[in-house]
Amino acid sequence: MSKRTFALVCCLLGCFASPAGAAPFTYSEGADLSGFPPPFTVFALDVGLNTVSGTIEQDFLGQGISDFDAFAFSVPAGTQLTQFSFSFLTQLLSGTTGAATSFLLVDGNASGSPILGQGNVNFFSTSPVTLFGGPNLPLGPGVYSVKEALQFTSGTGSSPPGWSSDYTWGLQVVATDSGVPEPATLALLGLGLAGLGFSRRKQ
Repeated sequence: MSKRTFALVCCLLGCFASPAGAAPFTYSEGADLSGFPPPFTVFALDVGLNTVSGTIEQDFLGQGISDFDAFAFSVPAGTQLTQFSFSFLTQLLSGTTGAATSFLLVDGNASGSPILGQGNVNFFSTSPVTLFGGPNLPLGPGVYSVKEALQFTSGTGSSPPGWSSDYTWGLQVVATDSGVPEPATLALLGLGLAGLGFSRRKQ
């Protein structure tokens, strides 16, 4: 291969090299996410489908105890969050005829932060569901939080109703700019340009 050909190949590789793959965030509730009042645990999101999994419940153990979950997340610069999905698998106590919860999307991670939207989940409906759509999305760079605001249970019979639901939030993040070339890409491009310059001087 001639020096000129090698230089041209380096330039082309530098121009069309793909950026590094993103690393979406994945969390499975190792510790309870209740944490009221805020600030909540903050998860740093990245480009792709980020997931947060855990369990919420109301009176499932028959002790009048409810488990409300909440978390905060950061959307990085150069990206935006375009969709929230909520998948669930629910267990119902005998006689339970109603099971639902309500989530709030909040701008910030402090008490008194403004509410951006509300999403309701009926655990008798089909999973997954999409929440906080419409004017609330997309979300630009910043810190936001999702908190459970209200739980509902109804039932018939002598036994108290109750439910427990394993859930997974899906937070879809996309890039909004063309990205910054990686150091390796810049080095390869520079090598190709230098090779072209050297080839011309030799002529």
